Amino acid sequence: MRAMPRILALAAAALALGWSLALATASPALADHGRVTIVSPKDGATVAGPDVTLELAVQNLAITDQATQAENAHEGHFHITVNKRPFVAVYGNRVTFKGLPAGDHEIKVEPVLSMHMKPVPGTQPLTVKFKTTAQPPAAAAAPSGTPKITVQSPAAGATVAGDTVTLKLVADSFRITDQGSDPKAKNEGHFHITLDSRPFVAWTTDTLVFKNVPPGQHNLRVEPVTNGHDPILELPAMNVRFSTAGAAAAALPRTGAPGVPLDALAAAGVFVLGAGLLVRRRSST
Repeated sequence: MRAMPRILALAAAALALGWSLALATASPALADHGRVTIVSPKDGATVAGPDVTLELAVQNLAITDQATQAENAHEGHFHITVNKRPFVAVYGNRVTFKGLPAGDHEIKVEPVLSMHMKPVPGTQPLTVKFKTTAQPPAAAAAPSGTPKITVQSPAAGATVAGDTVTLKLVADSFRITDQGSDPKAKNEGHFHITLDSRPFVAWTTDTLVFKNVPPGQHNLRVEPVTNGHDPILELPAMNVRFSTAGAAAAALPRTGAPGVPLDALAAAGVFVLGAGLLVRRRSST
């Protein structure tokens, strides 16, 4: 009889351990948050310029423009600000800022989840201060005329073979850039692009490739925006409906190595608990 409290305690501990191991296996993000550090430029460094490349080291974080769900603690990108320029959404660990004037500069890096609003768990904004010595050449004149954006592909109503869709845009009298220093500059900016219900992508070139698009009907929304991410009245958002046919979308890879299944670990804990209760019943008879 005296052994029963010990047996029950061990059974409860086994059950708790089973569940905790199962949860850790199913959600490795619980144990390993993303980590981001600035590799270059070094804080306090003097670099030639006028172009400066920011390089980041990333752990436990998938940097992607292909997110298919709103929240994933191991999936996101960066909002990066240099001096007082508008922030740039960067989907990689390197970006080059061009035409920085000679003098002191500051870059701020914010790791964010795919919906752009929440920080990556476990991370903090990073800041690096540095100096450049070279003066940039004179800036090119802004495009003149009436801006126009055209979706070249996919065509409205088209059927795309396979699970890869390439969006191709044509810009007339509009500069597509991630280097804008004026948040409200005319005829200059980038795009907010949404495929179906995926998180929108802040894109700064004329081509974007979507992967793992499932078969069926889809909608692409392309919204031209200013450097400051505001809508442009002269360039309303465009919607293109199309279909895909072919291979089904591949499952997103898991962020951790496969482990013991959740059900097996939970069952083990229940088994040990049941065994303890059985021993107690026999001891009491």
